[in-house]
Amino acid sequence: MQENRIFDKNMSIMIKGVAIILMLFHHFFGFPDWIIEGNMFIGLGDNYNCVERKIGLFGAICVELFVFITGYGSYYITKKRNSYKNIIKKILSFLLNYWIILFLFFLPMGYILEQKKIGSLELIKNMFGYDITVVKFAWYVRFYLALQLLFPILLYITKLPPFISVLSAIVPFGCINYILYFLGLDSRTMVSYIIEFNSYVPVFFVGYFIAQYRIFDKMDKKIKEWNMNNICIYLIALFLIYYLRGRLITYFPNYNPDWIFAPLLIFTCAELIKKVNCVFIEKSLSLIGKHSANLWYIHGIFFYVDKIQFILYLPKISVLILVWSLVIMIPISLLYEYLDKTIEKFIRNRKIINI
Repeated sequence: MQENRIFDKNMSIMIKGVAIILMLFHHFFGFPDWIIEGNMFIGLGDNYNCVERKIGLFGAICVELFVFITGYGSYYITKKRNSYKNIIKKILSFLLNYWIILFLFFLPMGYILEQKKIGSLELIKNMFGYDITVVKFAWYVRFYLALQLLFPILLYITKLPPFISVLSAIVPFGCINYILYFLGLDSRTMVSYIIEFNSYVPVFFVGYFIAQYRIFDKMDKKIKEWNMNNICIYLIALFLIYYLRGRLITYFPNYNPDWIFAPLLIFTCAELIKKVNCVFIEKSLSLIGKHSANLWYIHGIFFYVDKIQFILYLPKISVLILVWSLVIMIPISLLYEYLDKTIEKFIRNRKIINI
């Protein structure tokens, strides 16, 4: 991703940091019903209508930010290598990271603290994200697996003429979802997985196309030509993204408009980070971004093991809760990163699996 000046590898890591912060806001403050009585935070306003909850609900866009980055990066990866062998290696590496956290963190914690037990079939489903009774936010595992396995087929869409490829990447998936909703099939488990996949794939394609046609570079150039490269403009843009996205979701609740808003949010945040040019902010976002995959899973422990949730909300004030959660989770992430590398090295040296 280093070819694009505005959105290189370092910036993508910082945007992952932004995305995981939005995710933490989304889960910590967006769902009051998830918070056990006695663990409530002090919000700006009523807990069911406070500022933190509004930001938390907007934070649902965090997944689309990750999907966009995956699509954006896939363009550069496919220029170098694109085969099922490489895809399988990516999947195995991805699963290994998730399984280490599942088996060496969630399952022991659940059993030791609350005697939680899990059956064989339920465990297998959890291992591939088709059941999330253990790691509450691991549903992304099933989406990632499906995306990677279908990617060589989906890639044909990107080889069509530009206008046709963009339409083919956005319109059919939304139409299929509307038909499934209209037929009342969305409550069925496998159908809900199809709807979930169709909701996020357009965002993936938009990321791919923006990298392919260097859209961010062109936008960056235009902004400078129009003398709009200032912090106030970017803050106004953030507010408009927040407001317009909320309106669109209100009017079309079964439609995911984030193939539009995710790239706009990413571009605005990237420009804002560059303009502010604060080393502390950049280093903080980079640190969080580098651990984003682990943090995605790890913060689910506060909603799996009820006895430890109070630790998360000890600071009571929302911003402090967010900082406190990162202070707790990043060392855990460092530990599991070490275990991941050690186990992966062992497997590679023993030639058990080629990852």
